[in-house]
Amino acid sequence: ADVALFTDLPLSNTPVVLATASTTTDTIEMEETSPQMYKGSYVFRSGGTVTLSVRATATTGEDTVISRPFSVGLLKSGLAANLISPDGIARLSTQTNSSDDDTYITIMKLEDETTSNIISKPYAFGPYKSFQSTMNVSFNYASLPVEEGRETYLCIFKKFGDNIEPVESWLDIANKKIYTETNVLGVFVVGYVEGPSAVAHIVPNRYSLAQNYPNPFNPVTTISFDLPEEANVTITIFNVLGQVVSVALDASVQAGVHEVQWDGTNNQGAVLPSGIYYYRLTAINNSTGEAVYQQSRSMMLIK
Repeated sequence: ADVALFTDLPLSNTPVVLATASTTTDTIEMEETSPQMYKGSYVFRSGGTVTLSVRATATTGEDTVISRPFSVGLLKSGLAANLISPDGIARLSTQTNSSDDDTYITIMKLEDETTSNIISKPYAFGPYKSFQSTMNVSFNYASLPVEEGRETYLCIFKKFGDNIEPVESWLDIANKKIYTETNVLGVFVVGYVEGPSAVAHIVPNRYSLAQNYPNPFNPVTTISFDLPEEANVTITIFNVLGQVVSVALDASVQAGVHEVQWDGTNNQGAVLPSGIYYYRLTAINNSTGEAVYQQSRSMMLIK
């Protein structure tokens, strides 16, 4: 991983940077790449909490020591992963197909200054690159200074260059959590949007499975469903004989309003004939492994 250090004042010598994991401490060799900017590299060996410590001396003689812990986790190809920041506020959840190779993921709380509508410190979710599928970035805001009467205006913001902008977010008031989905990691914060917003949504308080739309359809239809809590969701397609012809979804899904599309093909990609089909949603509690919701509906495919 690349380590970058920016200083407010010119330094009298190269800063000393240490990376401390559970049982080891490594010295990161830093190089000045431009005035008041230093870069180095660090190789992760395992997951857990790593603390970066920096000691620097300014040309004025002022000594500064800064320590910053961050979380590290290994995202393996074909497997899902979860990572929580050291303070328990920020979380990153991936899907099984998020990455086609093994890569380390990180969460670090930053100390950057923010605007008045922002109530959390910025958190850097890394690496800063595009992934194959969406990843879930969430915050537990129970310990954040939420003003009375403004909870429903909470939203997640993302840093784009020098600006921070609101991104589509889902608010789980019952569990004091807010989350967004993205396939490009970066710096995220929690703040307020003023008035009704098209990007901030309230998580539903019950399970439901909507009628597909359009219906009848050719060739693609959309199936919508609501989850009041995170669950492993399977949407299975059956023919009139009760035989499974396709699995439209089989994944861990966060609380919220979701939709999935089905294109009228079976699991082998072959186009199915016209007729009546049934779709069934089953939600399994991730903690207990028990089915908490199951509902079926019919639909008609017309060629």
